[in-house]
Amino acid sequence: MIDWKGLLKDSLLKPREAGRAVLGWPFATGTYMQLAALTAAVSTIVSTLTFQPADDLPRTIITVLLGQPLLLALLQFGGAVLLAVLMTAGGRMFGGRGDFRGAIALVAWFNIVSIAIQLFFSVTSILLPPLAMLVGIFLIIWFFWALTAFTAELHGFVNGWRVFGGIFAGLFALSFLLNLVFVMAGLPPAGTVN
Repeated sequence: MIDWKGLLKDSLLKPREAGRAVLGWPFATGTYMQLAALTAAVSTIVSTLTFQPADDLPRTIITVLLGQPLLLALLQFGGAVLLAVLMTAGGRMFGGRGDFRGAIALVAWFNIVSIAIQLFFSVTSILLPPLAMLVGIFLIIWFFWALTAFTAELHGFVNGWRVFGGIFAGLFALSFLLNLVFVMAGLPPAGTVN
């Protein structure tokens, strides 16, 4: 039986150990894909309920997507699958032994923990606004720390700093490519909408 509370605690404080536990789950790839779809739907619901942009805010990709929940859920699911593919392929390029099944399991669990943090952030921003900024900073730091730990555990890498460098380089390259595609398509760079 899975100790959910302990796994959540380890995910926040010892993500590599949590990743090892998730990789030990006996479920099939299809189950993890369904879990990734479910987390995309739940995250969309939480996002649209907790963030209502004011009418005077500039239109950005985020504010537009929050008005299109089905599209947001599909993009989140697609992002989860893409992240699992990139975790698998990127790690294998450097001699890792991880597979897509393990990567999608880790991404699905990563999303579950992110939703829990997002809910905590939402409650904190309402009850204790100054603390919300600290929670937001923790979320950004945790995102990269947990992603690095999960990827290292997936592939059996020992050096987390090399994994972090690879993730950072991969995110930079992906951002550059997306902006290049947007510009070639005649769209404004990512993050802005006319």
